[in-house]
Amino acid sequence: MKYSAGTITSSAKTVKEVFFGRRLVADFFQREYDWKEKHVNQLLEDLEDKFDEEFLDNHEWSDVNNYAEYFLGPIIFSQNGGVYSIIDGQQRLTTITLLLIFLDRSFPHMANVEINSLIRTKAMGKTTFTIEVEDRTECMKALLEGKEKEMLKGSQSTDNLIAQFENIQEHIQTWLDGKDDLKRIVPFFIEWIMQKIKFVEIITQSDDDAYKIFETMNDRGLSLTPTDLLKAFLLRSIKDEEKRKELTDFWKERIYELKQTDEKNAQSFFQHWLRAKYATSIREAKKGAEDQDFEVVATKFHQWVQNNSKDIGLKTETQFYDFIKSDFYFFQQQFLQIYEATENFQQKSPDVYYIAQYHLSPTLFYPLLMAPLKKDDDDETIVNKIRLVSKCLDVYSVIRKSNRSSTSHSNIRIAMYNLIKQIRDCSIDELKKELKKFIIDQPKEKNFFEHENGYRLRKQNKTFVKFLLARITSYIEEEVTGKPSRFVDFMRKRPKKARYEIEHIWADKFQQHQNDFKDIEEFKKSRNSLGGLILLPNQTNQSFGALPYEQKVEHYLKENLLAASLHEKCYEKNPKISKFLKESGLQFRSYEKFTKLAIKERMELYKKICEEIWSLNF
Repeated sequence: MKYSAGTITSSAKTVKEVFFGRRLVADFFQREYDWKEKHVNQLLEDLEDKFDEEFLDNHEWSDVNNYAEYFLGPIIFSQNGGVYSIIDGQQRLTTITLLLIFLDRSFPHMANVEINSLIRTKAMGKTTFTIEVEDRTECMKALLEGKEKEMLKGSQSTDNLIAQFENIQEHIQTWLDGKDDLKRIVPFFIEWIMQKIKFVEIITQSDDDAYKIFETMNDRGLSLTPTDLLKAFLLRSIKDEEKRKELTDFWKERIYELKQTDEKNAQSFFQHWLRAKYATSIREAKKGAEDQDFEVVATKFHQWVQNNSKDIGLKTETQFYDFIKSDFYFFQQQFLQIYEATENFQQKSPDVYYIAQYHLSPTLFYPLLMAPLKKDDDDETIVNKIRLVSKCLDVYSVIRKSNRSSTSHSNIRIAMYNLIKQIRDCSIDELKKELKKFIIDQPKEKNFFEHENGYRLRKQNKTFVKFLLARITSYIEEEVTGKPSRFVDFMRKRPKKARYEIEHIWADKFQQHQNDFKDIEEFKKSRNSLGGLILLPNQTNQSFGALPYEQKVEHYLKENLLAASLHEKCYEKNPKISKFLKESGLQFRSYEKFTKLAIKERMELYKKICEEIWSLNF
């Protein structure tokens, strides 16, 4: 597939072809990397879903040639000798680079191609990053070498590079947690990325031509969005001129409100609303299966509404009018309320924040939260329905993750879409019943930390372990002191000085514990057990991390309550904690020495706290 006209060429290029042996330079007007977590997550979900549709356990290497291609859209370069200036596509190219760095770090020697050769290029005796941006070099080097934690706060762009790398790391590992044989699956995934993810590459020999193509492709005035086309279809059925004008103005106001939160929310809202309230079918999880309601709504919701208008109650002019003025308005307002709760932690609806920030894809949780809502619900009922569903999703996600089951979109989408249909338009009592039934009916483990190998910190689950410790610590402090949650502070990623880190209560010194373990591997497993971990501010963690427990515990007393609870003075003349322990029955205690048995006791304590936090006692 190739087109050439004068000095302009266009062709389909694989990731390997775009990155290998090239020097890509970000143009001066688009040096900043500003993709947010939701943009990166959407790309990763698409890649994971597409790969899952293709891969089978009995496949051979040659079968990858027959896997479906995934196009990442057009990229535009202006070529000058061996240098390719990126005119359009820098955000996507940078995100793919971060993905490659993650794969290179996490799965060395699992690919047919040396991934590092796509990330860095050697020319004239000098090694540079394939995408060359001077003020990113130190950051990219740190990411490649696994030293990003050592970097101080930098520019907005470099801080975001680190944040999105960590996001990619957690997202892919969450997806892989649901797989049985990583040594077999990962090489196929890498090979598919190299061969089957493609760009439409446009290369010019002059900057002027490149900018003209860029401007033409990004002239948004020439194309109508699905939102525009839905509006046109709905308003065509309104014959009364006054009502049509009224609805036109009303539509503009509502769309403006959505775009004020995020430009893409004008489209996302309709996808979530239609899935929540009307879609009834989903594509089967097998290769070659056709898209159904849930998939069509994601890309062509205007066509879907037009084709299904009678089924969703759009027959008369009055029904079309009410659909815009009443239904659209009601669900748009609920969407905005949910969106605010996903962006900013709210004490009245914390679970919405939890599932949005740390668990589920927006394409799953928005329809789920909106599904039981009805126009005649009062404000209190709406808040309670959202609280119930978000609490259930939080419980579901944490139980799965604590037992090393994946919560990635591809692994749970069918279960989630079936739940959407089950809770659609439910009353509060019906909703409680359906949600409890959903949790009970899960085929996986019903309790926390039931995996046969126990639960401990691993390379793949650092973010989730930190999440667990933040929730446990916040819960204890709230229950004892009555003060607002510090969860957001505990989970904050930057700046580095203000960040909390996972603290091993035991220093990494096998010789201090070798009498209790047959070998160093057994020691490390015990040391990494959740019961042997707490959260500390970064500077404290670095200052005291290598000290023996007997010296560190004095410093723990000054920190958060979960850390301080290890010290005997935490319990002296403290009526609040005494009352809490009596009422809760939790077996907190101090430790003069922190032994192998102490780790097991703390693990059991953490488990009991988790059962309290993630109970379904609505």
